[in-house]
Amino acid sequence: MIKVGEPVFLSNLLVYPLLGEDKGNGYCTLDEVQNRIIVEELPKARVEAILVENRADRPLLMIDGEEVIGALQNRIVATSAILEPMTRTEILTTCVEQNRWQGSRSFKTGETCSFPSIRAIIARASVKGESPQGKVWEHIDKKLKSTRTISKTSSMHDIYENLDSHLDRYVAGIEDLEANGMIGVCGDLIIGLDYFRSRELFKRFKVKLIRSYGLEAIDRNLRTGAIEVKPFIQKVFNSKKRWRKVRGGGQGQVEARMGRDYVARRLRYRHSLIHLSAFSID
Repeated sequence: MIKVGEPVFLSNLLVYPLLGEDKGNGYCTLDEVQNRIIVEELPKARVEAILVENRADRPLLMIDGEEVIGALQNRIVATSAILEPMTRTEILTTCVEQNRWQGSRSFKTGETCSFPSIRAIIARASVKGESPQGKVWEHIDKKLKSTRTISKTSSMHDIYENLDSHLDRYVAGIEDLEANGMIGVCGDLIIGLDYFRSRELFKRFKVKLIRSYGLEAIDRNLRTGAIEVKPFIQKVFNSKKRWRKVRGGGQGQVEARMGRDYVARRLRYRHSLIHLSAFSID
């Protein structure tokens, strides 16, 4: 049973904490074990996939939208995924740097997550079995223009660097937020939902996600007020629509479902929910 906590105003972004069972951790993340994770291009490099090797002693959790930078071009993880210890796995990706295809073979973590509307495009495409790449590049170009960010390679990462201090203001208001996840609202639109199996896991991704939600909201000149979010939660978690297995997940399993105005994906591992993300769609 998912409960909704008291909302927190962060400038023009309203964050509702989501509270549920706290099922413990046992996972590591890209940011905390960088020295034990190898991320590189495939032997025959492709835009839509990279190789990740987990040399840590715990399963690695990557969430959809997480960025890795360097190599031939910056990418984001296309679906949440689990990599078991001492495994080397091909992971689905999407390019977030259109005008570069040169460099080394190795990536490092970008310490960022793509903003929710990008994640929504990719989630919707995964349900439909389509490529999201063209729409993602188009969306990044719009965000570059709206935030007045100059980028020679049309890089999403450059937007984060340009607005770094502005995005930190969103983070300052959620230091004490203890929850399994959150819903973000801008204007009267639910821009995203992220929910984890434990409060510790959400804590590890909290800053990265708040900055990404802030980037979504930062150029939306909309007055935000409290709205009823329970109907959205009901659709995402309890809809009668069947969850369908989609590509990705590493050693985990990704399932998705889409309604008239939302798309949701969840990562399951050993029959347990690890991470769920959902977004409003037109």
